[in-house]
Amino acid sequence: IVTDVGHYSRLAFNNGNSLSLHVGETAHGSTMLYFDLPAEATEARLRSAGFECVLPTCKQPWSWFETHFKDPDGHVVVIFEDSAENSRLR
Repeated sequence: IVTDVGHYSRLAFNNGNSLSLHVGETAHGSTMLYFDLPAEATEARLRSAGFECVLPTCKQPWSWFETHFKDPDGHVVVIFEDSAENSRLR
């Protein structure tokens, strides 16, 4: 576990990837699942597969590049790319 602040946990894997869970009220609902993947390339793949993009890839104030999608059940899934200068995993 890299980060655990009660409402947010981030798990790191040996290959450098991570998975995060944010529980609580957010702009898009009550729970969001985060995947550490190349944001722009993953956005393009998900759009071409027909998934609904609710936030195109953009840089956040905390130096992550994020894109948000809805899964088939309407849950928001966040694809994020942690910039090299901000990452504690690389």
